[in-house]
Amino acid sequence: MDEKSPLWQTGEQRHWIANALMFLFSTALAGVTVGMFVAFANWNIGKLVVLSSLGLCAVVLLLGRAAELVGELLELMERIFPGWKSPK
Repeated sequence: MDEKSPLWQTGEQRHWIANALMFLFSTALAGVTVGMFVAFANWNIGKLVVLSSLGLCAVVLLLGRAAELVGELLELMERIFPGWKSPK
């Protein structure tokens, strides 16, 4: 029987997550640009669009950094306690 390795082992999951984060980040940056143009017509709506888009950018950047920290923490745990992920 042909067994496929789990998605997280193939690296494909990281690829999809990176693509999703890049899409969210670029969409949020586009929202900032659109909000700046909308601000010329209506300051309150434009300000709301810009601030919410900047907030989304910040959340995406923080999620990316948190994912890096989790990866570093897992590597550190593996160095300190070899084989801790798969007890025998």
